Amino acid sequence: GWLLRLARVRSPQKTVWLTFEPPGAPNIVLLESYLRALADTGTWNGRWVVSLDSDLRGALARGDAKAISDWKAIAAAVRFFENHRGWSALEPLGVVGVVSDFSGPNESTSQEILNLLGRRSLAYRILPASAAATASLAGFHALIYVDEGTPAPPLRNRLLAFAEHGGLVMTGAGWNHEGKPTGMDHPRVDVRRLGKGRLAICKDSSQDPFMMARDVHMLLGRTYDVARFFNLSAFLSYCSASPDRAQELVQIVSFAIRFANDLATAWVPGRFASARLWSLGSKSSSPVEMLPENGGTSLLLPPVPVYAGIELSRRAS
Repeated sequence: GWLLRLARVRSPQKTVWLTFEPPGAPNIVLLESYLRALADTGTWNGRWVVSLDSDLRGALARGDAKAISDWKAIAAAVRFFENHRGWSALEPLGVVGVVSDFSGPNESTSQEILNLLGRRSLAYRILPASAAATASLAGFHALIYVDEGTPAPPLRNRLLAFAEHGGLVMTGAGWNHEGKPTGMDHPRVDVRRLGKGRLAICKDSSQDPFMMARDVHMLLGRTYDVARFFNLSAFLSYCSASPDRAQELVQIVSFAIRFANDLATAWVPGRFASARLWSLGSKSSSPVEMLPENGGTSLLLPPVPVYAGIELSRRAS
């Protein structure tokens, strides 16, 4: 997901195709593995060059009934995302902005932070360093800047102004320690008060992407979550919306073995007029039961064996 999102930011007019092969013998590749590969690509608006393992190819050549059924399910999953290409017009929701050039000496750390923020279901947006000095920061509550050294003055001033107006800025160890100490005894970052906001400077020059993703979530808290998930494990999520927020989309890709009675819940802030669920390969959606809770809406979901896409509308249909 993070790789597709970064590619889309760099080349928004291009279609991104991924090529990866299923494992060979003696591994047994289940149908669910193919469906997850398609969901893990299609959710983030990419396309996978479908590649079948030798067992499935051989079974198809023999006309095996189960192989033909599996192939039809794979084809239906491909068709599902092609039929929902309109979702790609929705904009990613994100309260954390990751600012970097994502290349050279900064490639490994910055890209791993994208990966790890996604694993935490902490909604982020990508801000290329070359454009961040003038880009809109509306909707952000935290910015992470981890490139080596300090940024050019226009970007540096923009980041400091963001903190002064109430935001959280996390940086690498090379920054000057502006602001006033907060007295927070944090093992990895020096948290300082800057205007109405905070500046969190890593203490170690060798930043750990895992800890940075964890610490920014801890410092930001759960107040600004764009979604929360319950009774799900080993999953990825992607939340997007129309510019006016009248339509929102929550997509879930599950990598865990789920049982038939494993019901799940997703919570989203705000109120909605309707919620409808799409399963992978389905030709129509079904209504989702909604309950008002904690200033938002809880969505009571059926089991999610591989994928779920929940369309939310603030307007009555």
